[in-house]
Amino acid sequence: MTLHLLTTALMAPAFFFGCTSESPQTGGTEQTASPSAPSVPSAPSGSPHTNRPPIVRSARIVPVPVLLNGSAMVQVEAEDPDGDPVAIRRQWLVNGNPIEGETGPSLVPRMLKRGDLLTVEVTPLDNLVAGTPYRTDPVPVANTPPQVTRVALDPSPVRVGDALHAKAEGLDPDGDSIRYSFKWWRNNLPLSEGEEGTLQTAAFARGDTIVALATPYDAAGPGKPKYSEEITISNSPPTITSVPPTAINEGRYNYAVIAVDQDGDPLTYLLQTAPPGMTIDAASGRIEWQITAQTTGTQRVRIGVEDGHEGRAFQEFDLTPSAPPPPRRGATGRSPG
Repeated sequence: MTLHLLTTALMAPAFFFGCTSESPQTGGTEQTASPSAPSVPSAPSGSPHTNRPPIVRSARIVPVPVLLNGSAMVQVEAEDPDGDPVAIRRQWLVNGNPIEGETGPSLVPRMLKRGDLLTVEVTPLDNLVAGTPYRTDPVPVANTPPQVTRVALDPSPVRVGDALHAKAEGLDPDGDSIRYSFKWWRNNLPLSEGEEGTLQTAAFARGDTIVALATPYDAAGPGKPKYSEEITISNSPPTITSVPPTAINEGRYNYAVIAVDQDGDPLTYLLQTAPPGMTIDAASGRIEWQITAQTTGTQRVRIGVEDGHEGRAFQEFDLTPSAPPPPRRGATGRSPG
């Protein structure tokens, strides 16, 4: 007597009544558990040899339970009393009904739904006859946890002071609604955890790295989490906050340029466009201009501010000075005698 064991595989779900297939089984054993089949009687001594049908000793579906995002497989242990090669014919069933076209060793259960009961009927065959069909114990299709398909951080690039938002996308094979929780890290150190998908960065610094982990939940519990791509806090360019005055007093123009930098960088001020004679202090941003009689018409001024990290700001405005008054002559007169 030869013992044969099969673990077989196929894919293609559908729910209709349908065909069966046969596949030869070669020698070898594998550990399976299932109700035992009746023993095979031996041929009477001295009688002519008659072919005896093969027997399925056990068959089972794995894994238990079945999930919609995986696959199911049937493991079969069969033997032939005469030592003949054994082939196995299979038919997958859902809720007792054959699934059309599903006669292979495995099943991708995309067409099933939570709560269905899955079985397989296996029939052993030698080269002459078929043995008694054997039906596996039913295995339920359980709740399949949701999964995250994408986690994005916005805005990108992000700068100090920005509100950083984690946006998660996912799917649930059972069609359940999904909610998400988020866990945040800054420079590989945990920050916060909860359903709040927004992180404030006012206390952060240029160069800090941030990552978020999104975990999906359906009514039955959590699914598989997913990390976002790591994002780095970018340089914040300076901002000019002052407004240029328009007053020109006695032929002189003065303007103290004020700029701020979110990263606290030291700033450098410069004149990119200016009329002759106008100057700016590179460190303080103070502009001075002595208007001369040769200065006529509208004058364009463009101020630049740089933070040393490729962050820049500028301000442009026009000045139209009037000609300076002529110099006042000295008073003349006769002193009383």
